[in-house]
Amino acid sequence: MPARILMFAKLSNNANPMVNAMLVAVVHPWAGASLSHDDMLFFAHGGKLDDDFLVVEATMIEGTAFVLPSIEKAGDRIPASWEEAEYFLSFPPRHTWKDIGW
Repeated sequence: MPARILMFAKLSNNANPMVNAMLVAVVHPWAGASLSHDDMLFFAHGGKLDDDFLVVEATMIEGTAFVLPSIEKAGDRIPASWEEAEYFLSFPPRHTWKDIGW
């Protein structure tokens, strides 16, 4: 599931010696359980980001996704910042663009 990565952090020097150091990411995940194809850009998935942020182990990141603010339908106002954006597009990794069928 796509997510916007906000930061990475290394957790170490834990007071509990049973807990190993680990690399984590703070992410803003996609809302909902499924992705829908965007109406205007057939190769992208559109949707909204969840209201909450998550901290996940960096090993949970499977690959590259480009999550960018966009408009949901023609005529919507283009967001001027991430904070104004309500709808996002997730583009496939660049190495797969040759298979999109331009």
